[in-house]
Amino acid sequence: RKIPRDVSQPQIRRFPERALNGDRYFRTSDEMAKLYADRPNLIAASLRIAEQCEDDVLPSRPEMPQLFDDDSRALREIVSVQAPDAYGPLKAVHRDRLEMELDRICRLGYASHFLVAWDFCRWAKEQTIQSSGRGSAVDSAVAYVLGFSRIDAITHKLHFDRFLPADGSKRPDIDIDFEAKRRDDIRGYMIAKYGVNRVGAVCAIGTYMTRGIVREVGKVMGLPTETVSFLSKRIHGGISANQLEAALEKRPELRDSNIPKEKFRWVMQLAERLMDVPRNIRTHSSGVVISDIPLADIVPVMWSATPASDESRVSDSQLRMIQWDKRSAKHFFDKFDVLCLRGQDVLSGIEDRVRTTNTDFSAERLPATTDPEVYRAMRSGELVGIPQSASPAMRQAHVRLKTNDLHDASLVQAGIRPGVGGAVKLNELIARRRGKPYQFSHPKLEEILGFTYGIIVFQEQVDQLLQEFCEYSGGEAEDIRDAIHKRRREDYGSMIKDKLMERMLSLGHPLNIAEEVFDYIAGFKGYGFAQGHALAFAEISLRCIYLMQHYPSEYFSALLSAQPAGYYGPATIANEARIRGVKMLGLDVNQSRELFQPESVKNELGIVVPKGGIRTGLMQLNGLSRNTKDRILEHQMAISTTEPSRSLQPLKSVQNRTRVITLENQGDHQVNDLLAFGGFFDFVAKTRPDRDDLESLILCGGLDSLCPNRRAMLWSIPQAQEFARLVDYRTGTLNFDYEQPPLDTDIEDFTIEEKKIYERNLLGMDVETHLVAFERERIASKGGITTAEAKKLSHGERAFAVGNPIRLRFPPTQSGKRVVFFDLEDETGLLNVTCFDDIYIRYGHAIVTQPYVTVRGEYQDRDGYPAFLATSVHPFVPVISRAQMRLPQVIGDFLVG
Repeated sequence: RKIPRDVSQPQIRRFPERALNGDRYFRTSDEMAKLYADRPNLIAASLRIAEQCEDDVLPSRPEMPQLFDDDSRALREIVSVQAPDAYGPLKAVHRDRLEMELDRICRLGYASHFLVAWDFCRWAKEQTIQSSGRGSAVDSAVAYVLGFSRIDAITHKLHFDRFLPADGSKRPDIDIDFEAKRRDDIRGYMIAKYGVNRVGAVCAIGTYMTRGIVREVGKVMGLPTETVSFLSKRIHGGISANQLEAALEKRPELRDSNIPKEKFRWVMQLAERLMDVPRNIRTHSSGVVISDIPLADIVPVMWSATPASDESRVSDSQLRMIQWDKRSAKHFFDKFDVLCLRGQDVLSGIEDRVRTTNTDFSAERLPATTDPEVYRAMRSGELVGIPQSASPAMRQAHVRLKTNDLHDASLVQAGIRPGVGGAVKLNELIARRRGKPYQFSHPKLEEILGFTYGIIVFQEQVDQLLQEFCEYSGGEAEDIRDAIHKRRREDYGSMIKDKLMERMLSLGHPLNIAEEVFDYIAGFKGYGFAQGHALAFAEISLRCIYLMQHYPSEYFSALLSAQPAGYYGPATIANEARIRGVKMLGLDVNQSRELFQPESVKNELGIVVPKGGIRTGLMQLNGLSRNTKDRILEHQMAISTTEPSRSLQPLKSVQNRTRVITLENQGDHQVNDLLAFGGFFDFVAKTRPDRDDLESLILCGGLDSLCPNRRAMLWSIPQAQEFARLVDYRTGTLNFDYEQPPLDTDIEDFTIEEKKIYERNLLGMDVETHLVAFERERIASKGGITTAEAKKLSHGERAFAVGNPIRLRFPPTQSGKRVVFFDLEDETGLLNVTCFDDIYIRYGHAIVTQPYVTVRGEYQDRDGYPAFLATSVHPFVPVISRAQMRLPQVIGDFLVG
């Protein structure tokens, strides 16, 4: 008989009937002595064994592989050759800075480190892979010359000590962004170059978080799947495991959801105990180590689930993973961070698209940082769809700061991107930028903080203060700054206050100056950016703005193809493209490629749309199988060649002899020999999609060019599949004993509203227009305005608008009260809405759970940035939702008109 057990208790794998007991821990020396009091010789023996063990079982620190006989000499020669390309004729300031950096790099033994980075970045450029440096490596002029940074450290007066201190106390940390879709190719190149046993990824330890705990514990406890799914999706806004029970009582979106709280008793009791418990080991997203000796001689190694590249999925070129996380690895290995940034994918996609008409185009050679129109866009907040700059906080900061150059843009990056735990006092900085008076009590403070308006913005500024006023070395200053940040919960700054104050006073600084400097240093304990890091992100944003202004259809098609590529999803990006004059075109099996593509289009009057159009890609159809995509693309490719294969042309012989699939019988369209698919039956016969794929393609409009009546095609799926079984599309022959009736286009089709709902559900975006546009007349009749009109109101003026609430944010506040921000989206754009705690408590359920809401409130002008302070938020039931209620739930319902 099976022994019953308490399901709440963890079990021993080999003996599942035995629960874990209380003895599974390391005993103290006294406990061990008491336990083995009758055999003390065993304790003595264990001590002798411990004393005989080696205290250092690891080999010496491995070196980087050498690319040349003398890497130091080679590095100097390469920099000497490439420096004129980077700077033009070298001036004394260039030669002095490069010589200083090269001397330090070579003296500390890091020439090979730089050459390895130079080598794989050079290879990436040869493969047309977009890349750019980030982090403190951008502070290096040598990195700029070698090509793995796009920011000139000399022009921007970046401090090399932050990257590589003169005393060698900090090892160089080179972080480089590549295209997400090509990053594995970089790792594959490393393996091919240095050997599969000498290249490895760093591991990461995954832990349980609140949502995962709810899902896993709910599953183990046998709770209803729907309820567990609902609860896990509603957990947001910083709900920690120990706050679950309180959240179910207080959060309106959970409080009003009728969740059976008693059934979740075990979840709540176990949640806090499971929080941060290790769950799995996985490949770190970016960390890669390279060694001149096999990694397995140093550290345990295992296979990574991540392939080295798409072409190298066999074991000989599979990526190894060391069983050390990044913190452990960096103390023993020279590590690279091979990162991915979707902005690089966008830039690469634009290059590919523009080069079809301009072969000399390069996304790397743009006047973006000097174009006044680029900064005008930043100052206006027109940044939806711009990687690194699209969030409401980022857009608001650019408007308030009145961004006017790359430095200003970097201030915003450093002030906003670190998040709510950031160290920068951005509001004070903006106030000073806009005219608030301030002064410096010491010339050195002005020298260090003058270009940031007396506010510490960058990590280097803390290091400089410690070096200048406390006379620490660059490495010591960096260690102190790092400790203040990492040990901020212990208030490490206060712990070392006496030490710093004594040091400054002993160096002759007045007490008031010493206190002011300490306040600067200790106050920068949140997360911050290196100056070069902020400049690198800002530079990518500027290039994207320039490209959006000059190549709108190419830009938005590349952006949509690179999703997820920023703050907003494809629905919002497509809406922004329409607002900017780009015509969105639906999915079409004869025109759509894998990715979104720019397309020349005309409007209803036959006039060419100046900013072009974008054809929706097959990638956007949710659930479309890889096999069906490949067959569609195969036939498109064949028909686009000079002499298309006869087997891939429309089945004209069948059409002419049987008249069962002629386009004339499928909606009065004409046969086009240049199309891959000549009709609905022709498409099914060639691609042989399964039923789910075929239904999705019909309902999203992907087959409208073959027959405009979607319901008629749904009716004919069985006949089309039977036709596909009988026809041999390779030879164009047909079993003529089979008679197929033509499509019955007299069947009542779906309404336009129903079609648009299907498109949004299947494509995840609206194509021709936002669904709220269908409600515009009704909303206006009630006095409602668009989000675009709301931005033109006077400060304090009241109104109401209707739209989709998207991108909800629940930032923590000092008071502990909840403030909710979200974007209200309609066909004219986005409106930033703020809900204070009382409004959230009253209307939070509608904000979180409803797809459409009516927001009443007053307009606020926040230093030029438009915002809306909500006074009420109610669900809005659009007329189009009635159409959604009529939509079929199963395929048999399609037969009902």
